[in-house]
Amino acid sequence: DYNKDTDFYSGVSRVLAAKPDVLFIGGASEPTALVVKQARELGFKGGFIVMDQAKLDEMARVNGGLKLLEGAVGVMPLVYDVQRPGAQEYVKRFRALYGKDPSSEIAYNYFGAHVVIEAMKHAGTVTDARAIRANIGEALKTLPEHRNPIGYTDVDATGSFGGITPVGTVINGKVEPVLSPAATKQ
Repeated sequence: DYNKDTDFYSGVSRVLAAKPDVLFIGGASEPTALVVKQARELGFKGGFIVMDQAKLDEMARVNGGLKLLEGAVGVMPLVYDVQRPGAQEYVKRFRALYGKDPSSEIAYNYFGAHVVIEAMKHAGTVTDARAIRANIGEALKTLPEHRNPIGYTDVDATGSFGGITPVGTVINGKVEPVLSPAATKQ
């Protein structure tokens, strides 16, 4: 079980035998961090493409910093996100209240609660789920930045939120933003 195991040496060794330049990794942050650590211990010098479930900041906590993640690319951790004003305001307020950094999941839940509350205001109801859902798009237009640290800008007919997901890469022991072409157009 990937979420319970701590020894990935045999699997990582098999993959490294093919001499890859980059490893595509992911899953829960803690075991993914151990895959990175064990790959480095086995001599892997390449980079990592980190799927969105694993968080660079959480992996760094497991591995004692960003050093082992050098060359990794993944979703920009909220605490390093300088592209979205709502993210930095949210991190600042969270740190002041709780004395620690917020996780991405906390920010998603915070956003989710506030967008639903705003949609209820637009719908004029707290009980009609269809009316509330129909007003999510309007809620996004009026939701203050500090209530939207994720930076979602729209919602489609299936209920999926849209926006630009900031990407970060670890360079010289720091998480740096990678600007996508879409991000530079805004």
